[in-house]
Parts: sequence; C-alpha cells; structure tokens
Amino acid sequence: MSKRNPLRFKTEAEFIQEFGLDWRKKVPYSWSIQMDSLLGQEVMESKIDRSVNKESYLDQFIFENLDFLYRDSAERWLWTISKEMTTRKRLPVILADGTIAKIGMKVMWLDITQVKHPGIIQRLYPLKVLCICNTCTKNGSNFDRELSTNRVTKIIK
Repeated sequence: MSKRNPLRFKTEAEFIQEFGLDWRKKVPYSWSIQMDSLLGQEVMESKIDRSVNKESYLDQFIFENLDFLYRDSAERWLWTISKEMTTRKRLPVILADGTIAKIGMKVMWLDITQVKHPGIIQRLYPLKVLCICNTCTKNGSNFDRELSTNRVTKIIK
C-alpha cells in the first residue's frame, strides 16, 4: 500500500460525481446510511475479512466496523464493500456547495466583508483562487488568494 495515497473510501461528492444523486442504490452492493461514517476514511486493512472471496481483492469482502454496535447487543455490524467504494486518489477539495474543485474551474468566492468575487482556481492544495473581478484587476491586486473551501462555490451558468 502506498503511504502517500492510502486506500480510502470515496467521499459523498465522489460517489455523486460517479453514480449520480441516487448513488447509494447504484454503487455495487449498495451503501447504507449507517456506512456514512466511512466516507473519505482510510480503509483499515485489519477490518477486512478476506476469507469471503480470496480471488477478488475488496470485491465482496466483509468490512467489519468495530465502532458501530447494535444498541441492545454486542453484535458487530458487517458490510460488504466493493472496489467501486474505494480509491487511492488524494482526498478531493470540496467547495461549500458540494462541488469537487478542479484547477481552472470558474468559482465565486467571498472576501472577509462578504463581498462576492469571481475567480479561477489556480491550485488545490491549499486552495488558491485568482480573482478576476473588475475591482481587483483595476486596483492591481489581481493575485492568487489562499481560501477556505467554505468561502468558495462553483459558478453555475
């Protein structure tokens, strides 16, 4: 396993991008609401029971969530996970509106006075946006601004 990009469960935004809004029903073996605590989390190899299907890594394996217990018993909750539920990609940068950020994407961002500015994403880690509004370009302050994702949304045409 790569230490730089460990195996992890996809985020909700990644599932929506790949399978659509009803992704829970479309992802192989389905995704229950109780599994939401796994979204974006690293896959703990020790919690995978490989005895179920040795030919197909992470396909039809039982994932044992030791943290989620039934209310009235000590039974463990078991989930079937598939390759489509996991990835080795770096965690995506998710904007305030739930959109996955991409370099070159046109966005709207809020400054500290809550004024909206249009911009273009220049870098993801950390998120940097080039302001392209008339005010900033006239003032000569048109430069990359490092922003928190909760201040940035995608511009929808």
